[in-house]
Amino acid sequence: MERQLWKKVLKCYDYPLITAVIMLSLFGLIMVYSSSMVTAVIRFEVPSDYFYERQKLWLIAGFIAFAITMAIPYKVWRAERWVKLVFFASPLMLIAVAFLGHTANNATSWFRVGALSIQPAELAKLGLILYLAAAFANKRKRLAEPAKSNLFPIYYTLVICFLIAIQPDFGTAAIVFAIAMCIIVSSGLRLVLLLKQLLFFTLIGTVLSPFWLPVAGKKFFS
Repeated sequence: MERQLWKKVLKCYDYPLITAVIMLSLFGLIMVYSSSMVTAVIRFEVPSDYFYERQKLWLIAGFIAFAITMAIPYKVWRAERWVKLVFFASPLMLIAVAFLGHTANNATSWFRVGALSIQPAELAKLGLILYLAAAFANKRKRLAEPAKSNLFPIYYTLVICFLIAIQPDFGTAAIVFAIAMCIIVSSGLRLVLLLKQLLFFTLIGTVLSPFWLPVAGKKFFS
């Protein structure tokens, strides 16, 4: 009985996706070594594999976390308490890092805790994925309706992207936006509604650009 249960569980996994994640992670590890070996020796005066070894440790930790997370039923992540937690925690972290964060390469994007650096934008990215998945799963039967509740996830996404962009971290903001749009489009939300909202906020951003663009540009180019 237990053996049959394990077989049933193992059949539920998306093995092509898991394989792709593993291959991309290993490819990234190779790229880290290739791009950092000279810099490590010349600039930081450490062994050529210093950054490679650090990345490898984090990769192992990531795979362990991946295995643990994969073993947890998805219904646990859909629980209202988790959704509410990430809903409020993500923007609060991004606001806090603007005032309490560490500035590196002209971007205030990190929290420094001893020797450990934490980038709230990466946590917000995971939180946004969890929130959008839960939000649209609960509204699946009403996605064709132009209700405000269906559009709120779009507004939330734009707020998260804006908070990341003003750090400034336009690359991460673009990635988060692209991921969110993929989830929103695949959810079944009417494309016309999505395009109308994006056009509306693009116009607002353009009108207000004299106020926020100089600030972001000064931080980016200083």
